[in-house]
Amino acid sequence: MARCAAASGVRRQALRAVITMPALWAIVLALVWTGSGIPVPGFLMEATRILGNTVTGLMMLSLGMGLRYRRLHRPWPLLLASTIKLLVSPLVVLAAARLIGLEPPYLQAVVLEGAMPTQLLTFVIADFAIEHRDRTPLTGRHPHRPPRWPWGSSCVP
Repeated sequence: MARCAAASGVRRQALRAVITMPALWAIVLALVWTGSGIPVPGFLMEATRILGNTVTGLMMLSLGMGLRYRRLHRPWPLLLASTIKLLVSPLVVLAAARLIGLEPPYLQAVVLEGAMPTQLLTFVIADFAIEHRDRTPLTGRHPHRPPRWPWGSSCVP
């Protein structure tokens, strides 16, 4: 009985932590705003663009400030992971890009993105999508037109 009460308390605490996340509320607000059809004011778009341009630098700064120097007793897993991400991943992307016939400058772009940290790549794709609103980079669809589902209805009535 005590175990169930403890698990319930942990679940409640986890749910509270998720519900109070500002990023989650930002997503909910963005979805509601987008669904309402009200255009975003220009000053708000410009302010968020300026703030968004600082994200990568601030993220790198905060990550660096959070690092602690300590001697690694077994550096091999770290070296292996770094080698895969910085050397093997771009080589695999290069081979795949050449296989499908990509040419410069697209070839250099995808190889560079293959070596980028995952979080930074997400920002690059999001930045591209914002600058090229008529088409999104991942789906090629207009961002304000809902996709058509196989059963014929769209995600927004």
